[in-house]
Amino acid sequence: MRFKKWFIAFVLGLITFVVSAENQEEVVSPSSQATSFQAIVEKAERGDAEAQFNLGWMYLTGDGVTQNYIEAAKWIRKAAEQGDAQAQYNLGVMYLNGDGVTQNNIEAAKWIHKAAEQGQAYAQNELGVMYYLGKGVTQNDIEAANWFRKAAQQGNAQAQYNLGVMYLKGKGVTQNDIEAAKWYRKAAEQGHAGAYGSLGWLLITQGKFDEAQSLTEKAHQKQPQVFAWTINLGHIYLLKGDRQTARRYYQEALPLIPDDASFEQGPIADFELFIEKGWQVKACQSELEWIRSAFEQLKLAKSQDSQQLLVEEAQIDQDTFVVSAENQEESPELAETDDELVVPSAASTVLEKAEQGDAEAQYNLGVMYFKGKGVTQNDISATKWFRKAAKQGHAGAYGRLGWILITQGKFDEAQTLTEKAHQKEPQNLAWSINLGHIYLLKSDRQTARKYYQKALPLIYDDANLKQGLIADAATQPMCNEDATLWVSFNGEIYNHA
Repeated sequence: MRFKKWFIAFVLGLITFVVSAENQEEVVSPSSQATSFQAIVEKAERGDAEAQFNLGWMYLTGDGVTQNYIEAAKWIRKAAEQGDAQAQYNLGVMYLNGDGVTQNNIEAAKWIHKAAEQGQAYAQNELGVMYYLGKGVTQNDIEAANWFRKAAQQGNAQAQYNLGVMYLKGKGVTQNDIEAAKWYRKAAEQGHAGAYGSLGWLLITQGKFDEAQSLTEKAHQKQPQVFAWTINLGHIYLLKGDRQTARRYYQEALPLIPDDASFEQGPIADFELFIEKGWQVKACQSELEWIRSAFEQLKLAKSQDSQQLLVEEAQIDQDTFVVSAENQEESPELAETDDELVVPSAASTVLEKAEQGDAEAQYNLGVMYFKGKGVTQNDISATKWFRKAAKQGHAGAYGRLGWILITQGKFDEAQTLTEKAHQKEPQNLAWSINLGHIYLLKSDRQTARKYYQKALPLIYDDANLKQGLIADAATQPMCNEDATLWVSFNGEIYNHA
């Protein structure tokens, strides 16, 4: 039997393992917040484990007190040392994240293991993750599968999905599509996006296109940035005889495919499987040829764009034109220089169009001022032109202006603009990353992690990762403590899975 959809099973399975608890979606909260803060403090100081955990949780989340990770770790540790399973799990997560403690995977594994042994489902799933990755423990697929199963049997959706991946891949268990489908279905019933998509793929390979379509559409709605779901919708329509709709989904997916390996192991391997099965052979052969050609053309276009950018930047040092007095008045640096400003001759057309109200030209002129390409670098002038373009709904202008405001500490306005950019261009990793930065700098790490997680599949390579998110994080102590470690590790998994 041909092994199916390696790139989906492996990449999505591994990604989901890595982020299961570290993004804090599954951190366990106290059962009740009804008691007053002072009463909780008094009970905690008397050694009441539940009160100690509740007090730690309040400090962890900033609920009724100033958020303080060190105090949170102090009180959660006291409860954990008394054997409170929720506290043990949460202390383990704090060690994973470096929240209020020095980041330490071995300590994380110790506390998470204690909670898992008491039947804490989130801890059992996370311990499975750690065994799967060899993170804080010796790598062991059998142990990973065992812990996933314990959590899955308690109804934990993430663990159900993870166990499904293990069965699909034959990792730690005997490979079994029926068991994989069983656990995917359980997770899908709880709304798990990866389970929708993975189960959809299994149904495609079984020729059950209608149910596959319903599930894959749900996956696509939840994760539009995952190209596999978009490609799979194209496959479903193609195999149902609707080539026009299929082509539309393939065209949507192509810009999201990061590299040649993903392309060959994804849509190309899929078409070969369908042809081998004798399904819509002529249509599949035709679409295979088309998608190869389209992907090559897309790569060529990207390459030409990069080359053209280099040419234009080289031209900057050669040509000049006179900048209007309006622009000079905005910059004290420019006012002290001669009337002529070093700018590419082609940019004179950009300036003219920008002054006439062309949004794209306004945006491009903003970029020139922002980068100091052909003009003296000037954030004030960059901001001016980005604002003009943003008023006309230009997505890039929303995002660029948002970044300038982030660097100025104006997080609320930056958030509004960056959300608009993200709504218009959800596939642009910069906007997802910047939203993560905003929430992180506003002390909402849980939401920040969600945006970082969303951005990771869009990061093409190590250079892209280091020049973007890691470089951003290094400029802020809070980001450097939290984001750099987490994203460096998880970004490596995404890039090399």
